[in-house]
Amino acid sequence: PQRTGGDVFYYNSFAAAEDGEKLHYDLARAVTRNVAFGCVFKLRVSRGLTPVQLVAPWPPDGGFDHSMCMVPRFSCDTTIGIVFVHDDQVGSAKNLYIQTACLYMNIFGKRFIRVQTLVLPTSTSVASLFRGSCSDAVISLMLKQAALNRLSAAWDPKKMERQLSEETVNILHAYRVNCATSTAAAQLILPEALKQLPLLILSIFKLPGFKVSSDVRVDERMAALLRYLTLPVARVPPLLYPRIVGLHNLTEVAGQATGVGGGGKPPPPPPENRSR
Repeated sequence: PQRTGGDVFYYNSFAAAEDGEKLHYDLARAVTRNVAFGCVFKLRVSRGLTPVQLVAPWPPDGGFDHSMCMVPRFSCDTTIGIVFVHDDQVGSAKNLYIQTACLYMNIFGKRFIRVQTLVLPTSTSVASLFRGSCSDAVISLMLKQAALNRLSAAWDPKKMERQLSEETVNILHAYRVNCATSTAAAQLILPEALKQLPLLILSIFKLPGFKVSSDVRVDERMAALLRYLTLPVARVPPLLYPRIVGLHNLTEVAGQATGVGGGGKPPPPPPENRSR
């Protein structure tokens, strides 16, 4: 994946009776989803914004241009992260623009270019920033950054835990100092949109890719880390926290046999966090 943009599927001690259904759906998804080849990705941003880190399995163009990358293959299930920094020029603008362009070839050999533009309003209010934040996006980026650091030669588990903990404390401290100064000093105040952030950060430490234990095999750890780097945002919370399924709105087919192995059809998933 670090050179080809492909996927890694891992089945620990594969047994057809237990893993056959998962293998079936993995293969079906791999051959039926939309895929682009020979991709050249370029990012353009408004003045005042600067991309400083490309969080992806493959390196940025030339090793230093974090606004551009080239990869042999992109799939619709591939998600990457880009970290920006801003300067004083942002404060005078009402809107900021982020534009991505991807030159690619489809499965029929035709070349296309796909351009997407995002308009973001600016604000000088820290409260508005926290109110419009999304815990899924924040934890997804932090997970990908941790996976990228874990794959480096100089990885230190204690340093990673300390870094993630400090980032979480800094986020919550910024909210307390700027948005909740009127409350008592001993009272715990968390932003509404990021109340689950400490819980999700603690869950990262227990994932196979980061857990410091001899029970985790090397191949299992590597497969998990490569999966984290391209995992879609909507699939990060179920990875970190158990799924909660409502029994009051089950469909008629929930629980019925799928005809593949001994599996059954799952109940409807909970609604995704898309309100923000």
